[in-house]
Amino acid sequence: MDLLIDTNVFVDVALSQAKAEEASEFFGRVSQFNLFISDFSLHSISVILIRQRRTEPLLKFYGDIIRTGFVRVLSIPEDELGEVVVRAEKFGLDFDDAYQYTLAEQHSLEIVSYDSDFDRTPRGRKTRADFA
Repeated sequence: MDLLIDTNVFVDVALSQAKAEEASEFFGRVSQFNLFISDFSLHSISVILIRQRRTEPLLKFYGDIIRTGFVRVLSIPEDELGEVVVRAEKFGLDFDDAYQYTLAEQHSLEIVSYDSDFDRTPRGRKTRADFA
């Protein structure tokens, strides 16, 4: 199974927020799958952590998650960004969610997210509970 992990799952782990333990357990349970993150999510996480002056967790995230190849980074080519806008309008998604959704469609990925906005799309989403 190929999974696109949404920004909010990684942010919980990096910031040790309310669902951090749950998110960490999730990564242990899905380690046998192919895991992906969008470049948009990677940059968003970086902005959040730098804004909060949390560079140490950010560098750990880069090392533990990205550099090891545990999670691979995907992006949408510039000439295909119009598809993001089309999906945003079609499903009432913000740009971030439409970007994730478009990547998931392009690469046949299951979306893992806390964000219920994906529930109104044909692809839907998975949650941590789906991997318990």
